[in-house]
Amino acid sequence: MEANVGSVDRGVRVVIGLALLGLLFVLNGDARWLGLTVSYLL
Repeated sequence: MEANVGSVDRGVRVVIGLALLGLLFVLNGDARWLGLTVSYLL
């Protein structure tokens, strides 16, 4: 099986990670930690 290390895959992961980290600043309450938790798992 080939690893996903292409430039497109890396770019997509960076964009998704930044979007999830941005949830920390947008959401209120306990929901804001969802972005941090999910981005850590990626």
